[in-house]
Amino acid sequence: DQKLDEMMDSIERTKIAADLEKEYLGQGYFDEYADYDVEVYGEIAELTNRENDLVMKYRRQIGDREFEYNGQVLPYDALIGGEIGEEDYDAAEAEYYRQYNPVIGETYVELVKVRLEIAEKLGFDSYDEYAYTVIHARDYSPETIDEYTSMVIEYLVPVYLESADEGLWTKYAYYETDKEDMERYLKGVAEKLGGDAKDAYDFMTDYGLYDIERSADKMDVSFQTYIKEYEAPFLFIKPQGFSMDLLTYSHEFGHYIDAFVNYNLHSSTDTAEVFSQGLEYLSLIYGDADDEIMESLAGLKMLDSLQVYIEQTAMTRFEHLVYAMSPEEVTLEKVNDTFCSVMKEFGIYSEEYDEYYRLSWIDVEHLFEYPFYMISYVVSNDAAMQIYELEKEKAGSGFKIYEKLLDRSDDETFLQMLERAGMTSPFEKERILDVYNDFVEFFK
Repeated sequence: DQKLDEMMDSIERTKIAADLEKEYLGQGYFDEYADYDVEVYGEIAELTNRENDLVMKYRRQIGDREFEYNGQVLPYDALIGGEIGEEDYDAAEAEYYRQYNPVIGETYVELVKVRLEIAEKLGFDSYDEYAYTVIHARDYSPETIDEYTSMVIEYLVPVYLESADEGLWTKYAYYETDKEDMERYLKGVAEKLGGDAKDAYDFMTDYGLYDIERSADKMDVSFQTYIKEYEAPFLFIKPQGFSMDLLTYSHEFGHYIDAFVNYNLHSSTDTAEVFSQGLEYLSLIYGDADDEIMESLAGLKMLDSLQVYIEQTAMTRFEHLVYAMSPEEVTLEKVNDTFCSVMKEFGIYSEEYDEYYRLSWIDVEHLFEYPFYMISYVVSNDAAMQIYELEKEKAGSGFKIYEKLLDRSDDETFLQMLERAGMTSPFEKERILDVYNDFVEFFK
């Protein structure tokens, strides 16, 4: 990109620039290069290289983690894989964070300082502003999210706390499922919805453009990708063998429908995730599975949705506060304190585990690799919930909106897309009250 910018800057200074614009490039093409400063952009390239080096350093740090506990050297997988007994787990986990928070945390501190400098060099008032406008191409501001966060805390945090007090997080069971269950479930969704969903499903299954086999050799990831040479989406899932695989399959198939209909049209994260999460919600109505599984999936999905509103907004709040610091203020101690204060603000805190709520943020990959990404999960989930609400109210109405959203252009922003479809912005107070009522009604 740096070399391309330098070349365009050089051409802009020549006598043929006007002719090139007239004949090939379009009037005003070179305007953005008129004030190009080779020295400044060279500095930005150097900072970007430093940022990339720090991200790679982070990946190495989390790649092969070992920690000392009770005279043993244990792999990190021992924590997440259930190899440590219940009586030792809390102490072992605390020891892991004590050893790795200073290591991984300092890498984050360096990353924040570099990113602050990049935003300053590019003339932005803050890194938040740079991330929202340049990295994520959003049509709402950090200030909008600050106001939205206040509403989440006021209306949804109490629901979240009450759900925990009432033991809802252990109410819904997980059922064993296999490939045949996944295929039956999604086939039911596609056939009952019809339209673009049925067309995409038939294309995917007729040509074998999916892999949902269970295998220990598969990477632990699920995604939809696009094979450009064939103009064909491809879906990949590593099933876990439990009922949540049905929602994972539906989620990735939502991406599949979008890629199939729009030939992999580039869009913002906010926009893309509406289709994946929207299909998850629709599958709760039309999935072909036993009644007890459908009831369990609905409960688990609604709890997950509530958790998205709380935890992902909290993480965004944490990022806003960290990047609001000056480079001199950004220290590991202050970052740890900030995370703890945000956890308290959102009700995700227990004094008994104070150390955990001070140090555990180092596990959140998005903080290191995808700054200010996480609010996308919240706003896209909100739009997907609106589709679900409409479909429950009147069969076909939610999917009609879903297909209307699919009919989009590459320059349409997230909020423009919602407005065109007659949907409500997630940031309206009336909308957050609707969400509040949805959760209260569902869990009562």
